[in-house]
Amino acid sequence: IAISTKMEVNATQGCTLPKQTFWRWALLHIGPVTSDIIHFFPASSAKVPQMPTFPALFLAPGETYAFGLMAATRWVTLQSLPRPVSVHTARSGGAFLAISATFIADAVPTPGVVEIVPAFGDAVLTSFTVVTHSWTDEDIDKLSFAIYRFKLPDGQLQTAEDGTLFCSPRCPMPQVDWHNRSSPQHWAKQGGLLVRPWQSDAAAEDFIMPTGGYLTVARARDHFGGAAIATALGPVVTQSTMNFSATVMQRALNRAMFDANMLIDVVEA
Repeated sequence: IAISTKMEVNATQGCTLPKQTFWRWALLHIGPVTSDIIHFFPASSAKVPQMPTFPALFLAPGETYAFGLMAATRWVTLQSLPRPVSVHTARSGGAFLAISATFIADAVPTPGVVEIVPAFGDAVLTSFTVVTHSWTDEDIDKLSFAIYRFKLPDGQLQTAEDGTLFCSPRCPMPQVDWHNRSSPQHWAKQGGLLVRPWQSDAAAEDFIMPTGGYLTVARARDHFGGAAIATALGPVVTQSTMNFSATVMQRALNRAMFDANMLIDVVEA
């Protein structure tokens, strides 16, 4: 990712530019107390040099930045500036500096935690809830969440003596393409099912699952479209020894009536 901007310099009849003017583009970090020039490109004697592209590696997520166009009548004034250098020091040394509007560097959300309640249950009879929390982002209140589940091979998901779940052999998250439906790695072709589509609510409640062991995945997406995932093992769903009454089956079907994915799970269960 790279960032660029456009800035114009206008000189009126009463305020003209010196015949010999040197220019330099700069990237500024805007702090709560001081603002510093953290990167700049070589000085130029061009009329107004076209702004180069600043690689995003100069930006830290959550920090505030601005672009700057520097000007001076002496080449050495711009070329001798150290890096970083405060805006005050640059201006005190004879450099003119025009500063753009500020912007905040964004990054994909930092993964949080996924919890499944309960971790064990019966097909059709048990209602499961997935809650995800502890994500971090520059604008945490604007995150949206989607919940998926991937069925694991029979017998791979096991229970330790302390009740925690583990895989034997290991069951890492598969390589998944979340966007390209024609890709062989698309999540649906990897055995995934969408439990709950994108919503601002971080909890998916009251859903039914068929028998098996699962890997549950929560995706968080910011308002720029950047997304990340967090995973958790479970739930483990077993076939109930009870006979399902017509009332139980009708209640399950009614709950899934307007959710195609849940309906698939209910029918399979």
